[in-house]
Amino acid sequence: MFRRITWLAVALPVVSVVPVVMAAGCGRSLMPTPAVFWSGQIDAWASVQDEDQSPWVTIFYATDRPAAGTPDDRKYRNGRGPAVRVGEVEVRLGSSSTTWDELIDASMTKERRKSLPLVQGAAREFGALTSTVDQRAARKDPGLVNPAGQLAFADAINRTLADSRLRNINIYVHGTKVAFYDSVVVAAEFFHFQGRDSVMLAFSWPTRQSFVFYPFDKMEAMKSVPSLVDLVDFLAHNTDVEAINLLGYSAGGPLLAGALADLRERYPDLDETALGRELKIGNVFFVASDAGLRDFIEEDLTTFHPLVRSIRVTVSRNDPILDLAGIVSGGSRLGVAKADALTREELEELDELMPKIDVIDVSYHDPGRKGGNFSGHGYWYRNAWVATDVLASWRWDVPAEVRGLVRIEGRQTWYFPNDYPQRITVLVQRIMAGEYVPQGR
Repeated sequence: MFRRITWLAVALPVVSVVPVVMAAGCGRSLMPTPAVFWSGQIDAWASVQDEDQSPWVTIFYATDRPAAGTPDDRKYRNGRGPAVRVGEVEVRLGSSSTTWDELIDASMTKERRKSLPLVQGAAREFGALTSTVDQRAARKDPGLVNPAGQLAFADAINRTLADSRLRNINIYVHGTKVAFYDSVVVAAEFFHFQGRDSVMLAFSWPTRQSFVFYPFDKMEAMKSVPSLVDLVDFLAHNTDVEAINLLGYSAGGPLLAGALADLRERYPDLDETALGRELKIGNVFFVASDAGLRDFIEEDLTTFHPLVRSIRVTVSRNDPILDLAGIVSGGSRLGVAKADALTREELEELDELMPKIDVIDVSYHDPGRKGGNFSGHGYWYRNAWVATDVLASWRWDVPAEVRGLVRIEGRQTWYFPNDYPQRITVLVQRIMAGEYVPQGR
């Protein structure tokens, strides 16, 4: 009889960081079970308190979309609002009849008998971050500038951190073609599979729900750079977080990269050690990123590199969305990352930064790999192996080889070997047994 390992058995001092009203609703189903849970030996939910054992989860959000409705039941529309509004939102994992035991069984089952819908409940807004309020809007609505709202937001986060084994904040920055609903339910899924420990926050920037608007939404994403900068700066200085991890998906990738670069430039006199103490940025993850490869290396990475503890980048040669984006935008995208798109000087510059960076090629594999579908644009949450690496990277700061990945011969790139599920399960068992302690700050 196997021994089930409790996911939260050890507290570690590190963190890991989608003209219509967006109503509460449903439309997506629970993501596939991450591979680390397939064996049944890793229990992420054994430490969830009885009163919290419910299909409903509560996560935090920040959005620069315009708001409608009352603060206790906000709806967020397409378009750009006058401030970054912050709050908490409920998401139900399953139908109205789904029980806790049924949810946990489905969360540890490789092949589920039925799908579980994701339903957004009420979004309760605390207020706006005062540093982000448009002054013209403030003259029309003085209530926007209300420090009590952002303080209530920070207090709610601190209460969650106080009840968490890991004092972390994980921030999800979505891509295009999503509503507020999509951004918060994806964040809620990863919060659930993290064992419902620490803080999960969705940063919902104003994109529309059609690929037709993709070029315009990419420009809209970059307008949200100051919003994300102010949010991270606020969290670092007003909460009890020990480290902030961030994940940028698709068009959220260049938004995240630009925000990190601007955040670093906000503190030009701080060295790497001081930046770590001041801003507490942990791991940053660029998945299927639509950042321009050359711009990312020359303008963003070289700037924000001292700010972060580690960087993960997933690349794929089977991503038709990024192939199309490369044609539309011109130039290779970070999520495709063709080495021949860079000059010798750029490659040498990148090589100097590689000790902090894991580049993971999800399309490279050994013969006979059976890890499901690694192609497409949403592989990072639809594929159980890649989703597991995201979870592990958000939760622990461990090198790629320890996370079960293998170095591609002759390249500074990693891939998922055929026995990846067994490798990652062994890692978690070692951490839970105290045999391996991940690096912290």
